[in-house]
Amino acid sequence: MALGAAGLIIVISMLAEEDQRRIVERRLPVVLIDPLSAPTHDIPSIGVTNWSGAREAVQHLLGLGHTRVGMVAGRSHSLAGAARLHGYRAALEEAGIAYDPAIVRSTDFDFEEGLLASLQILRSANPPTAVFAASDAQALGVLEAARQHGLSVPEDLAVMSFDDTLVAAMACPPLSAVRQPFEELGAEATRVLVQLAEGRSPASSRIELATELVLRTSTSVRRRVDTQ
Repeated sequence: MALGAAGLIIVISMLAEEDQRRIVERRLPVVLIDPLSAPTHDIPSIGVTNWSGAREAVQHLLGLGHTRVGMVAGRSHSLAGAARLHGYRAALEEAGIAYDPAIVRSTDFDFEEGLLASLQILRSANPPTAVFAASDAQALGVLEAARQHGLSVPEDLAVMSFDDTLVAAMACPPLSAVRQPFEELGAEATRVLVQLAEGRSPASSRIELATELVLRTSTSVRRRVDTQ
């Protein structure tokens, strides 16, 4: 308000109830991109189809013959993290594969935490032949954990990521990933913000854009026989 801005786009936020109340009461044009917690219905938010994107990623791994698929998931308080975990579980359930918490760990979308979680998963009594990570940063942790375990990716361990930021293509090997349409997210948030600034209400308080599966060389058919 002090700067005379038309409005504000906030990315990956966790707004307190007081902040949300002030935004609504003052009728401030605010749009959230990928909020960590569910905002009030009066504040529009833009995101992606996290559940279906994760489900498609795991279905791809299952289609390659991986029946033992682990996951480095996001935190349960994160809307995106929870949806990606639910998509993972849905794909397993549809394939008739039991969910095994021994090969699932929840962390922040962080490399170091992803590495530690992956080491725990790979040390389990019956380790997976594939791991789905809820973010590129976590997936890089999976790759490092595999290296420390002497596992080759994708020959011994297939790795799938979510986000497809610049680091995904630069990883070694390059990561197969669920791509978020980042430019479209920004464009849609700007479009909605302009509507709000002009006094028009958006058609929906929640907009989700479709993800896309991008296949690179971190995933391949299962070559190691499951022990179960």
